[in-house]
Amino acid sequence: MPARKAPRRVRVKACAKINLSLGVGPARADGYHQVRTVLQAIEAGHLLADTDPDQLVFELDGLFIALMREARFLRDPHATDRSWAAYERVIRSAQSPHAR
Repeated sequence: MPARKAPRRVRVKACAKINLSLGVGPARADGYHQVRTVLQAIEAGHLLADTDPDQLVFELDGLFIALMREARFLRDPHATDRSWAAYERVIRSAQSPHAR
C-alpha cells in the first residue's frame, strides 16, 4: 500500500460582511416589510483564521442590544462611547495582525 500524503492546507482569502443589525418593520400595504440593516465590511484576510464567525456575530449583537437598552431606555449619555469602545475591543481580538 502506498504511503498516504499529509493533507495539504489551503488558505483562501474571501471578502465578507457581518450583519451587525437587522430590523424588520411592520408589513406595508403591498405585503412587503421595510428592512433596516447595519453591515460591516470585512476585507480579505482581516480576521484570524480560527475566528468563529457565529461567536463574533453573537458578541457584536449583544453589544448592539446593550446599546439600545442603555441609550433608549436608560438614556445613558455615554452609551454610544462605551459601545464603540467595546466594539473596537471585540474586533481587535478577532483581527489578524496584518489587518491592524
